[in-house]
Amino acid sequence: MKILLTPLNWGLGHATRSAALAQRFRNKGYEIHWAADGDAAQWLQENYPLDFHYPLKDLQIHYGKSVWKSVLFQSRKIHQSINREHRLIAALVNEIKPDVLISDNRYGCYHPSVQSVLLTHQLRPRLPQILRFLQPISDSYFYHLMTPFQEIWVPDSPDRTYSGILSKPFPKLKIIYTGILSRFTPKETPSTHIPHTLILCSGPSSSRKTFLMEALKKRVGKTIVVGMNGNSEDDVTYITTPDQKLLQDWLQFSSLLIARPGYSTLMDIAALNRLNPNIWIPAPGQTEQEYLANRI
Repeated sequence: MKILLTPLNWGLGHATRSAALAQRFRNKGYEIHWAADGDAAQWLQENYPLDFHYPLKDLQIHYGKSVWKSVLFQSRKIHQSINREHRLIAALVNEIKPDVLISDNRYGCYHPSVQSVLLTHQLRPRLPQILRFLQPISDSYFYHLMTPFQEIWVPDSPDRTYSGILSKPFPKLKIIYTGILSRFTPKETPSTHIPHTLILCSGPSSSRKTFLMEALKKRVGKTIVVGMNGNSEDDVTYITTPDQKLLQDWLQFSSLLIARPGYSTLMDIAALNRLNPNIWIPAPGQTEQEYLANRI
């Protein structure tokens, strides 16, 4: 059986959780195909070289200080991008002929002749407080985007422990809760040196510098910064793309984690049963992260 996965390239979170899902299929002997763009495509090729990989141009958004304002001002461009990726995926499906197509938050990646699944934890993206009166319209719009998919898979438990109101189901959509999706499983002891503080830079690259400046002010002791370039000093080491085993050790055993409260990061710390102190710094104007930070 062939599985085609198409993760969104907004940070690496969509690629990493899709990779956790792909492992479930790989364990059953299924053939894994990836269609991705940018950093997500590079990460997948480096970590899963035996899978099949194809380029699939992704949605390009320029971010300002507020994610929601950036999305609203570029809504026409986003709609055009969804239509374009639907045409591109049609050609790729004709070439690969997959049995199942799983799209991680790429609303144009479905095909009428293939079982099409949308992987998302946001059935109802949360509007900023000033626009909350428009939430029913937003819900209706995203419901419309999801209707071409036969199933919606939510990486959470049926009681929506982590996603909360973000994944409140729509009555007419077939919703399946997959449980936690993470590429990590907990270890009893680390196999490498553990820093006191781990700073995990994630999300769109345009917002990482501001995040890092704030995170460095909150760090304690020996620190490893993942996901950003920088000049390493005696007590701060910068690593852009660490080995996954090292990253797991740092994530599970560091005394302090400073990170964006992205959903994939939450899935990773849940999978690792991490109870150590965490400092969450939501991206400005990203209401999903603000909601998740308050929820946890």
